[in-house]
Amino acid sequence: MRSFPFFLGDNLKAYFLAGWQGKGNRQDQHQERILCTICFLVVQQFVYQLPGRNLVDHGADSLYIYDVGSQTSSKYQLKGILKEDTLLSVNLANDGRSVLLQLFGAKQGQKKVLTLGKVSGKNIEFQYERQIGGDSVAWMNNDQFVFLGTDNSLYEYDQRNGELSVILEKVLDFEFSPDRKNIAYTVYDQNVTYVAKVQGRNILYNEPVYRGIVPTHMYWNPNNKSVLLQGQKQLDSSQTAPTDSPSKESLIIELK
Repeated sequence: MRSFPFFLGDNLKAYFLAGWQGKGNRQDQHQERILCTICFLVVQQFVYQLPGRNLVDHGADSLYIYDVGSQTSSKYQLKGILKEDTLLSVNLANDGRSVLLQLFGAKQGQKKVLTLGKVSGKNIEFQYERQIGGDSVAWMNNDQFVFLGTDNSLYEYDQRNGELSVILEKVLDFEFSPDRKNIAYTVYDQNVTYVAKVQGRNILYNEPVYRGIVPTHMYWNPNNKSVLLQGQKQLDSSQTAPTDSPSKESLIIELK
């Protein structure tokens, strides 16, 4: 699930996160989506040093989770977040009990940090943090999540036992299929996009599916059988670019 920033007036910034399950056939007019949870993170104005009054209770940033099934919402205070921290995004586990926050941490010299929080009563208590090297993070299930480290390694962390494992190296960016059985990724210093099978912590049958484009975005089809690449086409040394900047391209890779 992805988070999308938006603004609430002049004083608050929020991040919206929606999780859903889809059923029905592929055609849009027949496809039914069942919204499970809505989550948004309210960030106080002092984080961004914006003028105006304090609109968040008790001087703490808050996470709101709305359960569409029960039509109930809950507000959670974020314990351990400093006012000097800059919150960037939120990713909620499917069970709604764990959350990943990306932020520029004051204690880390405003470097990008990923923090794992657990719901405890009316609070979100943080249990793990690590400096990261990219924007992409993904829940594999309710207990395990994946992120890019500062060394361009793709890590998986298991909050049940605190085990941290390297599952790929020299990764520039990645995107898992909705069923978490496949991964599309790019490699540092290569203009190649790979697709591989995921079995536990193992990445198997790595296959290059396209060369010559550096994807800035990768999106899987809900049927897990194709992936959309959007990025810049890179010319080799034998080609002459018609302009000074690489051309932008979008293409769909169908998997067999």
